[in-house]
Amino acid sequence: MAQWWSSAYNDIVSQLPQSIVDHLKLRIQNTKIRDKKCELNEESDNLKGLFEKELASYNNKKQCMKDLIEEKEKEHKAEMKRLQIECKNKTMSLEVQLEETQKELENKIEFIRKQMISPVRFADANSENKNRQTAQPALTPWQKGSGDER
Repeated sequence: MAQWWSSAYNDIVSQLPQSIVDHLKLRIQNTKIRDKKCELNEESDNLKGLFEKELASYNNKKQCMKDLIEEKEKEHKAEMKRLQIECKNKTMSLEVQLEETQKELENKIEFIRKQMISPVRFADANSENKNRQTAQPALTPWQKGSGDER
């Protein structure tokens, strides 16, 4: 049956003037081209939509990464500040301990100096007393008045 239709179509077309046949062929081609253009336009629109979705997704991911980096930088700054404060507190504590230790050492040194000076004074006083006692020359027998005086 398809052959009958095809042959009937060919018979009708062969009876038409060539200009009409050319015009009809051109219209058929234009219709096919238009259909292809429509398909291409639809595909282009689909691709545009897909591109826009991908671009939006990329921009969202980019913004999320930017936000995450900012958050991490803030956390890092806060951690650094906390560590600085902690180190400063420890340093101050060590400075106070050092000052206390230095005062204790100074007090001990002063105490030791006093202890060293006191025995020297005591020893000096004792030696002066001994020197007074021993510093007197012994009297010779004629100085004592023994009677052997010549």
